[in-house]
This record gives sequence, structure tokens and C-alpha cells, in this order.
Amino acid sequence: MVEGPAPVAASTSLAVQYAILITVPIFIAAGQVLFKRASAAVTGGFSIRALVVNPYLFAALCLYALATGMGIHVLAHVDLVRAYPSRR
Repeated sequence: MVEGPAPVAASTSLAVQYAILITVPIFIAAGQVLFKRASAAVTGGFSIRALVVNPYLFAALCLYALATGMGIHVLAHVDLVRAYPSRR
């Protein structure tokens, strides 16, 4: 007798997944604010060094990376229709 694959248990509960879905756009918005602060912190023209040592830019990039990872994790475990319900 051939058996199908075992059901995959969700790694996080549905409530946690929805909490993450709500958190992702908040993190993206906070990253935008940090990008704005990073651009305001650079004075005297464009310089690669000024960007590399800019803590606001580093924080914004880290926040974006975290939000992207969280979003991908949730979308891998939640039906797209539930994650982004459409208006009817």
C-alpha cells in the first residue's frame, strides 16, 4: 500500500501569522521613515562613505530585510485569499 505524504503542520499558529501580516506594513513604513532620516543625515553631497556609516540607513535596510522575511514566511503558510482578502 502506497501512502501519500504526511500532512505538514503549520510552524506557527494562525493568530501569530495574522499578527505578522499586520506587523509587516508597519515595519515597511518605519523603514521608509528611517530612509528619510538617512537621507537627511547625509550633508555636503553624495558620498559612499557617508552612506556606509549611516546608522539610519543600516537600520532601514535591516528592518526591510526582516519585514520581507516575515512576509515570505507568512505567505508560505497562509492562503493568499486569507492573507489579502479582496473586496466584493
